[in-house]
Amino acid sequence: MPAYHQLQRAWYEAYVPSFALTYEVLGDQETYSLKYTWELTVYFSFYVFPFVNELLTDRAFLPTYIAWFARLGRLNANLQLLLRDYYRWKKEHCLPNAEPRFFDFTDLGWLKFAEKSFYATGVDAQQGKEELARQLANLEEFGRYIATYVVSSVLERPDLIDDAAFVAAIDPRTLAFDPTGFAKLAEMAGGHGVWEWSFDPRRTGALTPARRMAMAEA
Repeated sequence: MPAYHQLQRAWYEAYVPSFALTYEVLGDQETYSLKYTWELTVYFSFYVFPFVNELLTDRAFLPTYIAWFARLGRLNANLQLLLRDYYRWKKEHCLPNAEPRFFDFTDLGWLKFAEKSFYATGVDAQQGKEELARQLANLEEFGRYIATYVVSSVLERPDLIDDAAFVAAIDPRTLAFDPTGFAKLAEMAGGHGVWEWSFDPRRTGALTPARRMAMAEA
């Protein structure tokens, strides 16, 4: 029973950043799309997958799940705050899009990868842990991508999105929204090759037109 109390508390704390802290970002298509795609990726892999396979009642699986869910929790909490602060910054520095931008969440390949776990059924505890490990790695890379995207967008430096030195310098678990700090991070870019993302990092292009129009200074 103590393990299930711990699990229920972890689930509760996972929902708090998504609703109590960051619900406001639904007012902006770009930020909302990043938030929702991230949350769907978590949902498919860490909620649907273990539920459909009844793995949460398997004591050979549960300790690993709880440990990795806690590891994911810190990443989720920080990304939610990063996106919230990015949204607030945009309200002061950017004009809203004049028209809707059509964007398919699955254009971000990390979500499509997580979707595969939605259909992975009939697995035992060991197979479940192996799949969960793949999904955790996918989520951690996706979290790094979101943080990198936010920084490169604020700096208006799309070239940074796959700059190896720049991407390596970003820790999505601790990165706070700080444009001045972002500029210092950007000084590390160049000369160290290309960061090899698992999926195309430029599929958010449908969200970018007209977004970077700076508002006139008062």
